[in-house]
Amino acid sequence: MQKSGIQLVLVVVLTSHLAVGCSTPRREDIQELQGSHPAHRNIPEESVALLRDFISYILRLEPDLFHDEVAQKRFLTEELRKAVAHRWRLYQEFIKKHEAHSPPSNGTFVGAWEYPSGYTIEGGHHSENQVIIDVIYKWENPEANYYGDTRRVSYTLLLEGGTWKLDDAYTHKGEFVPAYSLKKELWRNDHQF
Repeated sequence: MQKSGIQLVLVVVLTSHLAVGCSTPRREDIQELQGSHPAHRNIPEESVALLRDFISYILRLEPDLFHDEVAQKRFLTEELRKAVAHRWRLYQEFIKKHEAHSPPSNGTFVGAWEYPSGYTIEGGHHSENQVIIDVIYKWENPEANYYGDTRRVSYTLLLEGGTWKLDDAYTHKGEFVPAYSLKKELWRNDHQF
């Protein structure tokens, strides 16, 4: 009886780990997919490098950009940092009166609670102080809730203090998500968490 109980517990634990592992790619599994052409060749390489670093950062659970002030200063414009602080304050007010829900996190910047399996930098354009870079996220894992989905996000980077920083991310309407602006969502005054 004891041996069969241990086997049952082992099966349950292994099954739950497999289910989690199948639905949410590990950070090291998420990679930039190569497009058919160098779509970002006319965009300042420093802005593309910053965006790649930003995407690598947000496609993991920890550290969390909502709490990492060093990363906020590296990746986000002052305006977007204020929006992040605003959203966190609203969440703190919300949990004082309601049962705790999922707090704002790196997933807020991804726009999905389930991480994609990869992404492609599709292209973009720039002016002297602004760059807009289009990224396509893909969910290719058959076990994923968003399986088969592709999502276009247009990242706006501004030259602030001599460095490129993220100022907004516009997610285009997709099968599982409405169109929205990250900055506008962060500045919302409702308590939808």
